Amino acid sequence: MRQIFFISPKGYLPVRQAFIPGVSGARTHGWSAEGDDPKNQTVIGVVEMDGSCDAEAVLERLEREGILWLPNHHQNIPVSTEHVSHLGRHGVKGGDSTFDAMTKVHGVAGFPPLKPRRF
Repeated sequence: MRQIFFISPKGYLPVRQAFIPGVSGARTHGWSAEGDDPKNQTVIGVVEMDGSCDAEAVLERLEREGILWLPNHHQNIPVSTEHVSHLGRHGVKGGDSTFDAMTKVHGVAGFPPLKPRRF
């Protein structure tokens, strides 16, 4: 399973729209902070892809709906300042990699799909 982490600043509806019609081999999971309205406020999530899923198609669909995707979590690439602006309240700082950032978010959320996988 491969993972693409994302931030949907306008809630879960853009994520649903991005996957109509569905992408073969992809499924999404999203989480919003307690007290936030997931319909209208930031949703942090992951697209889980099996070996047959076209990752480029997933990225294109996310971008089309204004959803921010994070760099590959298997590389030590820092998340952008825009990502930090949405994730900072969960302990994410400039210079954090996607793996670091999502590990911090997972620690706050306790939502199993947000845990970065090493495979």
